Amino acid sequence: MATFHANGGLKTKSGTIFQKQGLNLNLTPGDDFVQQVRDYRSGKSAFLRGTFRMMGQASEVIGSDPRTKGVVIMQMTWSAGDHLISREAIKTVTDLKGKTIAVQQGGPHIGMLDDVLKTAQLGWDDITVKFYDALTGPGSPPEAFKDDLSISACFAVTPDMIGLCTDLNSVGTGAEGTVKGAHVLVSTAELSRSIADVYVCRKDFYDANRPLVRKFVAGYLKATEELVDKRAAHDAGTRDQSYINLLNQTVQIYTEEVLPNADEATAYCSTARSLVTRAT
Repeated sequence: MATFHANGGLKTKSGTIFQKQGLNLNLTPGDDFVQQVRDYRSGKSAFLRGTFRMMGQASEVIGSDPRTKGVVIMQMTWSAGDHLISREAIKTVTDLKGKTIAVQQGGPHIGMLDDVLKTAQLGWDDITVKFYDALTGPGSPPEAFKDDLSISACFAVTPDMIGLCTDLNSVGTGAEGTVKGAHVLVSTAELSRSIADVYVCRKDFYDANRPLVRKFVAGYLKATEELVDKRAAHDAGTRDQSYINLLNQTVQIYTEEVLPNADEATAYCSTARSLVTRAT
């Protein structure tokens, strides 16, 4: 959401933070990290956005060419909005032994799953993993969790967690689309150093365009500062139309299938990681 605020939407608009920095950027969907890497290697985009450990998974590929070696230009967040949702019978992490867990292939939750297993002294051989192409929506772990009772747990971002069990401390009742007995087993709200969201830049682009990269990072951080203040004012009951417009814009960009309303956009603002930046 900070990127939307800085850019004014998917394309840089006049009067925005990025425009005042002299930037002209296009934001494009990037939940398919494999395609992100393809675009990055081809030069279609100079940037990768994902978790630090996603970059590690891609390091051999992007590091095979000196031009595409990754330069980490910014850590955006320590995620507080990623969750492992389990069924009623799963009470502790040790109960996952012998169970099936759904996770996005190559996505942000691979590293978190590894952390969760280590906390219970379990290994990957102790579970069965089902991989899905999408992070959210059709073909995603949360959707599979709803439909396939053989799946004991799934990873989800906050909007999907809300859909499955209402909130961090509630149990799904089966009403209003929730899954009966579903609850948050582990969350980055507590496992707070599991997922680091970062921007990586191609080495050749970074070397040739350091002022542009610095302006992008500075603009993003400025937008984040403004959003923190706007969010605090909103939570205190102040009606800031520009913030409300930003929430509605976020719903429009991600679509109502992913973010049904502005309230869920607010919850998602700390976890959104699915747009890639292209300089024009």
